[in-house]
Amino acid sequence: PLFYLSLFLVVFYSFRITRIDIRSVIEGLPLSVDIIREMMPPDFGDWREILRLCLETLEIGLWGTMLGIVIALPISFLAAKNTSPHRLVHDAAKSLICILRSIPELVYGLIFISSMGIGSLPGIMTIMLHTIGLVSKFYTEAIESIDYKPVEATSSTGSHFVHVIRHAIIPQLVPLFTGYTLFVLDHNIRTVIGIGIVGAGGIGIELYQHMRQFRYE
Repeated sequence: PLFYLSLFLVVFYSFRITRIDIRSVIEGLPLSVDIIREMMPPDFGDWREILRLCLETLEIGLWGTMLGIVIALPISFLAAKNTSPHRLVHDAAKSLICILRSIPELVYGLIFISSMGIGSLPGIMTIMLHTIGLVSKFYTEAIESIDYKPVEATSSTGSHFVHVIRHAIIPQLVPLFTGYTLFVLDHNIRTVIGIGIVGAGGIGIELYQHMRQFRYE
C-alpha cells in the first residue's frame, strides 16, 4: 500500500508541476487536423532530392548501427557477469554503458556538429555512440541469461576462455542478437530523422525547413 500511495503521489505531483492543461489539448486538436489537411496532397515535384535525402538517411543509420555494433560486442562480453574476466573490468564496462545511454542523441548530434560541421559524418558518429550504449545493454542482458550447462561442458574439456565463448555462448546468442540488432537498426533510422533537424544529415533538416516555411505539403 505504501508503494502504491507513493506512486500515486508522484504521478499527481508530476501532473501538477508540468501544468497539463486538458483544455489546451482539446483546443489544439482542430489545429492539428488543419495541418494534416494542408499536407494533402503531398508534393513530390522535387522527388529526386527527396529520394537522395531518404537514401542518405538510410546510409547514416546503417553505418552508425554497424560501427556501433562492432564496438558494442566486446564491451557486452566485458560487462556481463558470466563472461567478464574481472570484477573491475565488469564495473568499468557497465559504467561506460550507463554513461553512453544517459546522453540523448540530440546532445551527441550538437557536439559532433560543433566539432565536425554540418553533414552526414556527425550523424554517423551520433548513431554509433547511441548504438553502443543501447545495444551493449541488450547484449549484456542476453549474455547473462544464457543456459550455463553448455558453458560448463565446454570448460570441462580444458577449452580456452575464447573457445568457450565461441562454441558454447555465441550459438545461444545469435537469435537474440539478431532480433536486438534489427530492432536497433529500425530505431536508429528514425532517430536519424530527428537528429537531422539539428544538421546531422539526412532528410530531417529538409522536413524542418519546410515546416518552418509552412510548406506542409
